Amino acid sequence: MASPDKTPQKRGLESPGGGMQIFTPTDDAPLPFVTRGIALAAASPIHAVDQDGNEITIPIDFLAAGIIHPLRLRKIFATGTTATSIFITD
Repeated sequence: MASPDKTPQKRGLESPGGGMQIFTPTDDAPLPFVTRGIALAAASPIHAVDQDGNEITIPIDFLAAGIIHPLRLRKIFATGTTATSIFITD
C-alpha cells in the first residue's frame, strides 16, 4: 500500500478557510490578512477596503448574521460598521 502524499499543497480560494479569528473593527489598523470570508453575529453594515483598495460600504440588508460571506477585504473600519466582533477567515 502506498503512503499518502504529504507534499504541501497551496490553498486556493476554493479551499476551506485557514486563519480564522474574531476581529474587532478599527479605523487605524488593516486586517491581519486579506479575508476569504467574514461572518457577523448580528446583521450590520460594513465599512471596509476591498482587496483592490476600494473603500466600500455594504448596507445592512446585504449581510445576514450567522453566514460566512465570501468577501475579500483588507480593512474593516469601526466608523460606519456597527458590528463589534466579526469572524474573519483567510
